[in-house]
Amino acid sequence: MAKTVEGKLRLIWLEAFLAVHKYGSFSKAADSLGIHQTSVTRYMKALARWLRSPLIVTSEPITLTDKGQAFVSVAQEVCDALQRIRDPLPTERPKKMVSARDIKINPAAQVKRIKTKSKRAI
Repeated sequence: MAKTVEGKLRLIWLEAFLAVHKYGSFSKAADSLGIHQTSVTRYMKALARWLRSPLIVTSEPITLTDKGQAFVSVAQEVCDALQRIRDPLPTERPKKMVSARDIKINPAAQVKRIKTKSKRAI
């Protein structure tokens, strides 16, 4: 039986990992994600702990370990699958939000109430 991994995997870890792989730099990866470089470093350490294996060799230039190379396709599949879930289906149209200003009420219209005897079941 395989060991279970403790803790939760976070999507931003995968996105940061893929950005580091794509750009070959923590700072360029951070810029592409709109976050600080220190956050990318923390995410890479957290992902390596979660996987119980280093993924990146922080030399100049940054390279991936064998496990890191193998993990690229897995991380990309997960991110792509989640993106497909987030995106609306091609046949689905976004629903227009209706605000109170869009609803027109005729104040002159009156609704008559009909009085009825209500019967209660006991």
